[in-house]
Order: sequence, then C-alpha cells, then structure tokens
Amino acid sequence: MIVYVLCYGAAWMFAMSRHPYPAGLCLLGAALWLYYEDYRRSGNALHLRALFALSFVGGQGLAALRLSRLSQDWNAMTWLSFLAAFSGFYAVFWYLEGGSEVEPPEPARGFWGCEAADLCGGLYPYRAVSRVFCGRGGGA
Repeated sequence: MIVYVLCYGAAWMFAMSRHPYPAGLCLLGAALWLYYEDYRRSGNALHLRALFALSFVGGQGLAALRLSRLSQDWNAMTWLSFLAAFSGFYAVFWYLEGGSEVEPPEPARGFWGCEAADLCGGLYPYRAVSRVFCGRGGGA
C-alpha cells in the first residue's frame, strides 16, 4: 500500500504540473505492482483485491493519461475521492481477510453439543467471512 500512496502522490504532482503521461504511467505502475503483490502473497491469479486494484487503479491511470482532447484536468476533490475509495476498499478487505489480530469469541454450542457452524465445514476461504456466515473463527 505504501507503493500505491507514493505513486499516487507522484501522479498527482505530475498531473498538477500538466504532465499527464508520467501521471498515468505512475498509476499504471502502481496498479501492476498491487496486482503482483497480491498474486505473490496468495498464489491466486484471480484474487479479488488484486483484480480490483488492477481495474480501479489501472483505469485511473488510463484516464490520467488524457488520451482524448475532450478530457480535462481532475480537481483536488476527484483525486482525494479516488484515493479514499481505493484505500477504504483495501482496508476493509485487509480486515476481513484476517489482517487484524483480534480473535473472535468462542462459538456457541448447540443443543447436541456441536458447533452451530459445523454445517459450513470450512466452505469460506477467508476467516472473517467464516466468522460472519458460520459463526466460527477458522476457515479453510
């Protein structure tokens, strides 16, 4: 995420100084870096956060290139909105993926002495999703 914030700041400065090509290339580089890092960590080429980063930040990079004479410079609110949208998604995904070290309480036992969430059986790949849907701390 640090690479993204640095590239985003550089792209913003390039765009404010009327240099759209370096601005767009900074954002495209950040999109590729974010995709690669999530792919490297998960080993999954279709990782949701990686695909979102590639499409959202990559789309910003293509738009920042200003390839059309009809496009205009973005104002500061546009830049801040895009930064907040992606950072918010990244932070929520990190939390749901189990990035926080907070452990959930023990699940309640059912009438027969087994966990109510035994039906899920590790169906959900992320620990937090299992917590929400199955009421247990683990997952596959």
